[in-house]
Amino acid sequence: MFRRILIGISSGLLVFGLLALTTTPSFASPDVMWDLSGTYTIDYTCTSGCSGVYPHTMNVSSVDLGTGDFSGTGFYNPNIAYTWDVTGTVSGSTVNYTVVYTGLNPGYTINASGIIASDGSMFGTATGPGQAFTWSTTSGTASFNRHAEITAPNSGETVSGSVNFEAYLVDDDYDGVQWAVREGTCAAGTNTVFGNVDGHSDVAIIDTSDLSMQTFSFTGDMSAMTPGMYCFIYNPREDGDEPNIRLTREFTIADTTAPLVEISSPLDDAVLTGSVNLVGFVTDDVELSHYNLSLYPGNIDLSDGLTHSGNRLNDVNWCTTPTSGTVNLSANFSGDFCNDWDTTNYLDGDYQIRLAARDAAGNRDTSDPDNGNTSSVHVIQITIDNTPDDPADKDVCKKGGWEAFGFRNQGQCVRYIETGKDSR
Repeated sequence: MFRRILIGISSGLLVFGLLALTTTPSFASPDVMWDLSGTYTIDYTCTSGCSGVYPHTMNVSSVDLGTGDFSGTGFYNPNIAYTWDVTGTVSGSTVNYTVVYTGLNPGYTINASGIIASDGSMFGTATGPGQAFTWSTTSGTASFNRHAEITAPNSGETVSGSVNFEAYLVDDDYDGVQWAVREGTCAAGTNTVFGNVDGHSDVAIIDTSDLSMQTFSFTGDMSAMTPGMYCFIYNPREDGDEPNIRLTREFTIADTTAPLVEISSPLDDAVLTGSVNLVGFVTDDVELSHYNLSLYPGNIDLSDGLTHSGNRLNDVNWCTTPTSGTVNLSANFSGDFCNDWDTTNYLDGDYQIRLAARDAAGNRDTSDPDNGNTSSVHVIQITIDNTPDDPADKDVCKKGGWEAFGFRNQGQCVRYIETGKDSR
């Protein structure tokens, strides 16, 4: 039994056959420097508990370049009835794997560890129950896993101000890097705002002191750039026999600017009579969400810029044409919020008109409601006074002057002057 186990292990031809993944992970781990995909012949040389050199064949059926994990099957070359499964992991230039027999002598286990040389060959040591080996590949080589990853900003991240761009490259030499940050697209040669292409010469920090971890970093001030989608492109150059790497990372510059509003007519502290038009504007640097135009009593404190919706006087008599109340809109607005607001529907007295807006990003500035075009809220004080003034003497009643005081005719106006009786 012992002899059969020994031969089954030590005489096996170890061939690692890794089938390429149908879908390669977008980014591999920086530790996975080698891809073991392929077929290997491995000789085990017994150093304790046995003697001789024993070849095995191993076929690996899967590999994960993101984690370095691999697995497969194999057999002992002189007697293929000795079949087994293998699982292992690659980290840096180190490989560790475990072989478990599944055919003859099931359950027999070998644990192996080793080094991957710069030419892709492998060698190391292995142990089984009461046995020890050295091992080395005699055919087949691992492929260097040249790969890269963008680590900042995150995919889809919303950023503002100074933005950090970071990436790394795992390679066995340095071939240079082309990179760019582009507005609204990842397409080459279009809308480049930072980079070392398309006429730009921005300087990134590229550390190649460790070729197996070549880091890239650049910080760009994007505070003055138009909010929206941007794309970071990281494109390490390649030798003729190396695969092309062009990574892209889309992110968004946040809209942090609040809209501005102003009621330009009537003016603050205006006295209103009859029908009036309400005129003003709402503007935003990107896209509006909505605005609201409302009427309030004069004694409500609106200095905090907040809505105080429970105190609104937006009844059926409030200005409804063309665009008062709460109005959803994306484009900037300037002009008449309300035509022919009939102030006679309200008692004489003091009132407030409040205009407020919010943009599509949710920005609203309530810091200065007393002044127009300085924040997202503007409040004006008005006085409604539709009570006619009293005539000073009978002369002002002449030549149609009576009409200005609300009388039906000149006689009614004169009678008021003479008797003080008001029949208006």
